Amino acid sequence: MSGLEETGASLRLAVQSGSYAEAEEILAHYAGAVQDATVHFPAGDAQAIEIVRQALDLLHWTTRMVRAGRAHTAGQLAQISAGRPYRALPANATPTFTLDG
Repeated sequence: MSGLEETGASLRLAVQSGSYAEAEEILAHYAGAVQDATVHFPAGDAQAIEIVRQALDLLHWTTRMVRAGRAHTAGQLAQISAGRPYRALPANATPTFTLDG
């Protein structure tokens, strides 16, 4: 397995586990690895095009997974919020009664 493939696999693992900060770091490294892998090829080279195609496929997959994770988390938050009918109300800034005295 090449360094580029290993980095891609690490990115997939980080995204699948929800380690988004780690995934962001790996993604920066992956972008550099793609650039390093393609810089020595002439423009339009079939091998360079294949490397970029695979990188774009991985980026599209990553985007879908992160969006799905965010939607799932938003759904869970909505369920939690709906299950709290007696949540604390904000304090009233003006008193609703006066004391005579």
